[in-house]
Amino acid sequence: MSADKKRELIELVRRSPQPKRATITELGLSRLPFYRWQRRYPEQGEAGLVDRKPEPGAVWKRLRPGEEDSVGEQVLKWFRSIGAELIAQATYAAFMCVNLLLKDEIPISG
Repeated sequence: MSADKKRELIELVRRSPQPKRATITELGLSRLPFYRWQRRYPEQGEAGLVDRKPEPGAVWKRLRPGEEDSVGEQVLKWFRSIGAELIAQATYAAFMCVNLLLKDEIPISG
């Protein structure tokens, strides 16, 4: 989406008599990007509305070297602390929910 279009949308939402959230939803926009544009525009002007490409090699939420083992150990420790009985109950409950959904006994709203 162009910077001009984003600026127009910011103005449209600002002038709307309804709450921002309702206007954003009505326009079919995602709230997170909209609020990012709205924050950047006064700070950086048109440049704040230009789409940014991630830096080469940048990966979102990648573990640093050595963290994989630490995270794995923490997960195992957590599983051991909650006990096999609780894990079995949670697994059974999930199985039953899926079973009921497949039998159309739980209405799916959407």
